[in-house]
Amino acid sequence: MIQLSNQLIRRYVRDFLTHHLVRLRKSKELIILAEEGDSLRLSQSSLSIDSVELVYLSGLFADAVGLRHYQLEDLLLASPSVEGWAELLERALHSGLPQWGFYTSGTEGKPKLIMHPLAHLIEEVSFLAEHFLTFGIERVVSLVPSHHIYGFLWSILFPQLFQKDVVHSRPNFSQFQNKDLILTTPFLIKLWKDRELLPPENSLILVSTAPFEPELAEWLDLNERRWLEIYGSTETAGIGFRQRASDGFELFPYWKVNDSPNDGTFLIRNGTSHPLPDQVDVKGNTIRPLGRRDGALAIGGVNVYPQRVQRLLESFPGVAQAFVRTCERDDGLRLKAWIVPEPNQDMNYLEKTLRDYCSKNLLSVEQPVRFTFGDQPPFNAYGKLQDW
Repeated sequence: MIQLSNQLIRRYVRDFLTHHLVRLRKSKELIILAEEGDSLRLSQSSLSIDSVELVYLSGLFADAVGLRHYQLEDLLLASPSVEGWAELLERALHSGLPQWGFYTSGTEGKPKLIMHPLAHLIEEVSFLAEHFLTFGIERVVSLVPSHHIYGFLWSILFPQLFQKDVVHSRPNFSQFQNKDLILTTPFLIKLWKDRELLPPENSLILVSTAPFEPELAEWLDLNERRWLEIYGSTETAGIGFRQRASDGFELFPYWKVNDSPNDGTFLIRNGTSHPLPDQVDVKGNTIRPLGRRDGALAIGGVNVYPQRVQRLLESFPGVAQAFVRTCERDDGLRLKAWIVPEPNQDMNYLEKTLRDYCSKNLLSVEQPVRFTFGDQPPFNAYGKLQDW
């Protein structure tokens, strides 16, 4: 059993509500719930949550943190504020809450709840904490939301278990100090590199959520900045870690790999099997990811499924075929689309209505930033899809 401070619980509730409401509304606006508004009714907060949205969000929240088990779900509707929901979660924790859940988008973009025993999450934090504490870490600065499993482990559990101050912040270099543990993502590190900004030498950069490109790791190494990357997924939590670009990921000690030519590669923990999120190369206690099994890409720290976007585009009137793939821009990895229109289409009108359709039905990171139109698919002479 673990007890969390009221301040950390309220942070978790704010992040949870903000994320799932933005997703529900398919909003492109950044919504921030200020701590000063924790006692306000959610309908009166900056989120302006209506009664239908409240029922939906309370169900997601109750399932994620086990309130149904303690017959506390109905009280969420009777206490519609960040403060009220935090108090109900505290009651569940005092009753010995055994599990904590996290939502992943899944292959169809629908929220899928993954439950983890709290004891397993604590085990991961306790193991890596030994590495962090040798660096003299005094404070955590989190640039990631705490409702995500990565953010929860290192901006909620770690500060609580090891009594460290934590700052939940929007990216702001002026806040970094020596001996900070900085929770970040490859996307943000790329922005640092583009702007030639570096955190203090005696800080430790923790990175996860997406593949960490070698050029970014090498940039940090060249500038003598310490970093540690965690490899894992919502389904598995942390699987392994590395501290140099050339290294594979060393497995956490509680994971074992079954690498059978007949059964494929999967992980085992306490006798239970878990499929790996990626194709991997296994050598002893080290693994190297080779690519996602489910076709997901990480864009801005969010899992995006190009095939899902392609199916959505092909469902639009006037589109005969659609092809979607990634493109590199100054602001990072994004999607682009090649559209084969049906006959007699006005291309300018089709593009405008397609963009409107995507804006209403896709998250901002899922929306193609560039549309190309052609009478034929972008195939080469061998009939294979080529870049455009």
